[in-house]
Amino acid sequence: MTRTNDKPFQKDLNNIIFLMFLYFLQAIPLGLTGSLPYILSSHKVSYADQGTFSFAFWPFSLKLLWAPLIDSVFFEKFGKRKSWLVPIQYILGFYMIYYSSIINQLIENDRYENKNPNNIYLITCIFFAMSFLAATQDIVVDGWALTILSKENMSWSSTCESTGGTLGWFVGNVFFLVIESAEFSNIYIRPFLGLESQNFGIVTLETFMKFFGYVFLITTTLVLFFKKEESNQDNADTQNYSLVETYKLVFKIATLPSILKLIIVLFSMRIAFSIEPLSFLKLIESGVPREKLGLLAVPLTPLQIILPFTISKFVSHTKPFQHIGKAYFVRIVLSLIFACWVFISPAFKFGETYSGYFYLICVVLQAVHSTVLYSLHIPIMYFFTKISDKNIGGTYLTFLNTVSNLTRSSINTASLFLASFLSVKYCTHSNDTNLNAINLNSSFIQNLYRLKKQNDCYSKEDIQNCIASGGKCESIVDAYYIQTLVCFMFGLAWLIWLKKYLIHLQKLPESSWKIQLNKIKLN
Repeated sequence: MTRTNDKPFQKDLNNIIFLMFLYFLQAIPLGLTGSLPYILSSHKVSYADQGTFSFAFWPFSLKLLWAPLIDSVFFEKFGKRKSWLVPIQYILGFYMIYYSSIINQLIENDRYENKNPNNIYLITCIFFAMSFLAATQDIVVDGWALTILSKENMSWSSTCESTGGTLGWFVGNVFFLVIESAEFSNIYIRPFLGLESQNFGIVTLETFMKFFGYVFLITTTLVLFFKKEESNQDNADTQNYSLVETYKLVFKIATLPSILKLIIVLFSMRIAFSIEPLSFLKLIESGVPREKLGLLAVPLTPLQIILPFTISKFVSHTKPFQHIGKAYFVRIVLSLIFACWVFISPAFKFGETYSGYFYLICVVLQAVHSTVLYSLHIPIMYFFTKISDKNIGGTYLTFLNTVSNLTRSSINTASLFLASFLSVKYCTHSNDTNLNAINLNSSFIQNLYRLKKQNDCYSKEDIQNCIASGGKCESIVDAYYIQTLVCFMFGLAWLIWLKKYLIHLQKLPESSWKIQLNKIKLN
């Protein structure tokens, strides 16, 4: 079913481009944060360390804690959104410039000297703070999106978020990983520029962060002087709330029966996808260069830019979840296909390189995954925009986005720690025999306990000690395949028993998503 509202969006074109640009900027530090797991994986860090770093993504899941402050405290003459957007982006720009050399030094020391095994905690804190600033900018932009577009073009806000975010993520993640690679730079970039080969990429983490730090400073100055904050009359905020009133507002939203059902459905829905972050980490573990995995996203980027526009045309105003069951089923089946692909990937390795067919199949799998990912994401984002009460400004939409991010982040972090706990690796030497034999007379729990007790490749330090002793860490119990199967079975169960509740939510009347504002205002 196509959308019934086909009015042209030309009158909002400038604002649509502006929103896309803001979402693009916001996704740069987020994409950069997303590149660190690949860099850390090449350093042979454990799943537990990966789980620790995954907390750097949590500000986007916790932004509701300070969203009411953003929505209720501002300088009216300066503009409700610009009061926060301008200073936050200035701070983010200076932050990236200042910490660029520090974070680069931490990672390089960890790579070559291994002097401080606790660098992962400091690295996580630095990127957590950067994500906090980007999340705050996202709160402002989400709120501005509700008033900057006319009512008939409101659904374009989710398209702006998806398209701008995809471009920003590509630049901060994929593009960075490629040009940061010494091998790629020495083969393709430096010869073209007439430069000699080096043991580092054409761009380092330090120079990349500094460059976009200055980009934030320059573009924020342009917004400060040349972008006037205006609201469409039909979408203008009708009431302003004090800080205490706004927190009361959040509590009222969170306790709506319809919202509680939505939280449960979204959380259960994301469990089946929790294994996905591990797939690429497994490929890097098996020897696939991270920069070549990054290059796979290059042919996919045009597709990821077009997909939000294309899919949004088929999202019904009244039934946004009409086709979500089909996309969900394809996505959980893909998790099995990815696991099989990871398992057989060594067969495509010839010497130290992988064949072109290997990367071609990876591109095809990623293209299908991107399609079903957006087929699930766009309807959910549109549904959030549809049910958000415009009288509350950005608080309602921020709450819904926070719920969505929190369900995803918490499940992904738990999945990484679970993989670390369940995986068993031994440090084996050429003269070891029968070290990992299973006692058939013992129970599964007893065998698992015995295997875990002998797990001597748990941490990065364990792995380094094993290599130093002339040994090699080999997996005896690989949690990735166990978790993949469990997630697939849970996904089937969700489709059978829980999908109907999501369909039911879209049928609820508008009043089910609103609160009584007269009970919020304080006397």
